[in-house]
Amino acid sequence: MSTPMTQQPRSLPEAVAEALAAGPVDSVVEYARRVVAEKLVGEVSPGKVSRYIRKALRLGVWGRLRRVSRALLYAVTRLKAIRSPVLAGIVSEILVEIELASTRGLAVFYGVIVSLKRGFTCFLGDLRRLVTIGVAYISLPPAFRYYG
Repeated sequence: MSTPMTQQPRSLPEAVAEALAAGPVDSVVEYARRVVAEKLVGEVSPGKVSRYIRKALRLGVWGRLRRVSRALLYAVTRLKAIRSPVLAGIVSEILVEIELASTRGLAVFYGVIVSLKRGFTCFLGDLRRLVTIGVAYISLPPAFRYYG
């Protein structure tokens, strides 16, 4: 088993080809959102949804969510388990929006984008490095930001 430090850096086309083989991805932004969903959100459960509702209230995102999304999250907390993969996917997308409002979620998002653009594909599996790269990018003055 090799760690990210001992892996040979892959070229950008190889990383993108591997990402495309994993499923349909329209852009680097969609891939970054998928990484945020996998690394930070994970599997959706009613308990996790209630934690994310509290996080959304704490961050001030709750009021910016659509009314249907808020109602769906509140209804999911009343369930015992989420068995429908379609419902889990919809709820996961809403949780990603809440996560992207936090500094850590935004740092992972930009960390993935910067890593792909600069060719640091060996860092895509390491959450700590993605956060570090993302925080460094967010800390740049807006005049020096290239990716948004």
